[in-house]
Amino acid sequence: MIRILIVEDMTMLREALTTILSGEKDMEVVGALEHAGDALEFCRQNRPDLILMDVLTDDNLVNGGSHRGLAQEESSHTQINGISATQEILAEFPDTKIIIITAFPEITFIEAARKAGAHSFVYKNVKNDLLLQIIRGTMAGYGTFPTHVPTLAALSPKFTDREMRILRLLAQARDRSFIEQELNISEGTLKAVITGILNKTGYDSIMQYVVYAVANGLISPHG
Repeated sequence: MIRILIVEDMTMLREALTTILSGEKDMEVVGALEHAGDALEFCRQNRPDLILMDVLTDDNLVNGGSHRGLAQEESSHTQINGISATQEILAEFPDTKIIIITAFPEITFIEAARKAGAHSFVYKNVKNDLLLQIIRGTMAGYGTFPTHVPTLAALSPKFTDREMRILRLLAQARDRSFIEQELNISEGTLKAVITGILNKTGYDSIMQYVVYAVANGLISPHG
């Protein structure tokens, strides 16, 4: 059984990852944290086998600001990001496997992750089956890193007006019955449109794509 800690500040994506991984017979999600700065203490208490670590989290004050990350707000407290957290965790728990995850196509993140000792690196638009494969491969000692960095434009397909309206309503956390009434469409039509969006994006879950797209400014909930 692979005991997994998820570190991701977006609630919907954190919950989606928890659901996906918990459905695997050889995986157990032992924790899901919002802040990278909380991961080291969690490891001391729970000893996960593997961590899915977001590069950038909306972090909180950690031990009175004693941990210094790469990103710092203008306020009095200091943040710690996923790269810095990875270094700290592996210094204390070298047998823990860490997969860095990010939605941002930034080349420097890949090199920084390698230097920090991360075992694999994936983008958040990865398909579920591939993510599960990377987790199992990482646990077996096979690291995975991107061979090229995609652009945001390349990751943003063209949507019809109807598709964009549905994506915006989903981003507003509207349920499907509300969307059907709002757009005056049937349940079957809504399912067909969502299937079309998934085919364009390569995602397995519409909410995973919505979270990714909103986080990267590809869609706006309010148009």
